[in-house]
Amino acid sequence: MIGEAAQAGGELIAGSLSKVRNKETIPFQKVSVRPLLLQGGLRYQFTYHYPQKVLHENLPPPQQAYEMIFSLLGSTFRQGILFTASADWQMLVSKKRGGGEDIKAFSEQADA
Repeated sequence: MIGEAAQAGGELIAGSLSKVRNKETIPFQKVSVRPLLLQGGLRYQFTYHYPQKVLHENLPPPQQAYEMIFSLLGSTFRQGILFTASADWQMLVSKKRGGGEDIKAFSEQADA
């Protein structure tokens, strides 16, 4: 699965989810993700970009953060880009012929 491959790629450095599927029902336009070191330890900050404001949500790493990323990608967005220590991942969601959806992932190895 893409999520397992992205997690195996190393620690998430940054990410972005964009191209909202249904602009009438989704009030935010994109979500940015970045690691954040707080007193309680490492968290991933999800920044929801609305037309007039931004809202933040901090999730513990890594499993809950990756679950949120792939939940949003599956339900809300058509495109995701994740940057990890060993590879950059671009994920595109498209409609299949005959119904359903297809998620394609492309990776580029980071320079060593």
